[in-house]
Amino acid sequence: MREKQRNYIQGSLIHVDFQVVSLTEKLRTDVSIDLVGTSPAVKELNALVVSGIDAVEVECLPKDLPERIVVDISNLTNIGDSLYLKDVPVPANVVFLTDPNELIAVISAIKEEVIEVVAPVEGAEALAEEPEVIEKGKKEEEAEEGEVKEGKPADNKPKPADNKPKPEQK
Repeated sequence: MREKQRNYIQGSLIHVDFQVVSLTEKLRTDVSIDLVGTSPAVKELNALVVSGIDAVEVECLPKDLPERIVVDISNLTNIGDSLYLKDVPVPANVVFLTDPNELIAVISAIKEEVIEVVAPVEGAEALAEEPEVIEKGKKEEEAEEGEVKEGKPADNKPKPADNKPKPEQK
């Protein structure tokens, strides 16, 4: 089976493509790489295994096609030890088409992150809590109203009109 299409709403199959495989023709395909074993560096040195490629392109007859390539990492004993595709034994009648210098796995040191705690400054804390407010126009109006209340008339403002009738003059 080469491909299948599904209706994702109903979950039913819509179409299936089958491929006839010739047992006499070589085919090219990707084969997954499985890392097995435990590196002594992981246990003793608290290291980390970083994987590189996870599949390799191969060419072979269908009967010789491996299901997966199994790679043992138990011989990686120190930090910095690495395993390349050229270090993996090639199965019989199979040719690796991927670059042999591709990295499969490397042992890396775990670097702990140091977080520095900075002591807060007393004055800076107060500034951070209350930002400075800049007002425009508001203070000018309040200042003019304050002058009127003190008995000094404001220059540009008209006086409010009295609704009381004025006594007649003789």
